[in-house]
Amino acid sequence: MALLLSCNRTKVGPRPVIPYVDRLLSDTLSESFQSLSKVNPEDIFGSIAIIGAPEDAVLITEALLTCDARNNITGRRSPDQLPDFAGETIAPLLDRAHAPYDGFFASETEDLLREVTVRNFFFMLDTTCRQRPFDTTLPPVRKPKAKLVILASTACGAYGYDQLDTLCKVAVSSLPVFSALHAMVADADRRSSGAKNLLVWTTKSNAGAEVWKGAAALMADAASTCEAYSPDGGETGLSVRERLLSLLDTYLSEFGSRKISSLLLDDPSVDPAEVDRYLETLKVAEDDLFLPYRNLLAADCVCLTPARSLSTLVYDHMRQTNAFSHRIAYPELAGLFTAPVSGLEEDAYDNSGDFSYHFRYQRAQDRPGADYCPVVLRGRYLPAPLKAFMQERTPKMYSMYVR
Repeated sequence: MALLLSCNRTKVGPRPVIPYVDRLLSDTLSESFQSLSKVNPEDIFGSIAIIGAPEDAVLITEALLTCDARNNITGRRSPDQLPDFAGETIAPLLDRAHAPYDGFFASETEDLLREVTVRNFFFMLDTTCRQRPFDTTLPPVRKPKAKLVILASTACGAYGYDQLDTLCKVAVSSLPVFSALHAMVADADRRSSGAKNLLVWTTKSNAGAEVWKGAAALMADAASTCEAYSPDGGETGLSVRERLLSLLDTYLSEFGSRKISSLLLDDPSVDPAEVDRYLETLKVAEDDLFLPYRNLLAADCVCLTPARSLSTLVYDHMRQTNAFSHRIAYPELAGLFTAPVSGLEEDAYDNSGDFSYHFRYQRAQDRPGADYCPVVLRGRYLPAPLKAFMQERTPKMYSMYVR
């Protein structure tokens, strides 16, 4: 599967689609299908939409708001004191209604996660949203339509990307769609020629659900490998260094001295700067105790994250396709979050007004009407744990929503 849905598409054989997507494909005159088929590639003033679990989405949003790795005139890798995505509208959709996604895996309802991913995708092609959750008396407000969509959570890439690929092929749509999972693999694959050996540091739920199972097949060389693990110690307070060594020990015990080309970090709770520091230390270690780790790491082994890989690949794509707005302004933020609608069955809600566990992860697929909707994001809608996460890891976005 191509990283970018609108480019380099290859013919694929029949593959299963979920009921919701099957209905869309059967009714090509529907509003949703038409919104996809009529995407105008010359509309450079749309938003860069970022869809996924809140922690995943805010990390990528922060990267696009703040990254300055390129010269905005020449595109060369030379910071110029101007954000690389200057003039762009960054529109994250924090899927509060369904995160964390591990409940889909525990309930064995991955097809519902596929449907949620597709519905969230179509939310970002719409031009309106609600001002407040549950309040239908207020008129909808305008929001920018997406000109590019990013699936921020690797779980969405693993379970929803193929559904969007099918829809885009049938609709002959030019809308670019990026996936965090595919972006990290593509970024690692393009760093050098030949076979690659990727090691993924992921969460327990993603490891158990085999989110990364098909990643090796995405690489150019058939001899490439990709192994994903969740190192112990996250719940017991082990340091990043201790968890990294545990991860490398696991890999070493299973694959011997097979050198690691890149370390892919798929755990938003871990600060990649700490992983960078310890990786570089291990690559030059002289102590006999650490020599096995040094020998395990390729000389050019780096830590890749969704934010790092996507900011690079999205920039390159927009530069190549002349998709930048060229507005002289700092990046704008147009955040949204998902919230339940009112009027659902009584057991659909918990005491706080969010979806109950049963309804969130185990409701029937392709239900008539909408069970949830996008709402304008304001600071008061951010739960305390997410605020704390943003204050530490995404200070720019935090300052824009929390005064």
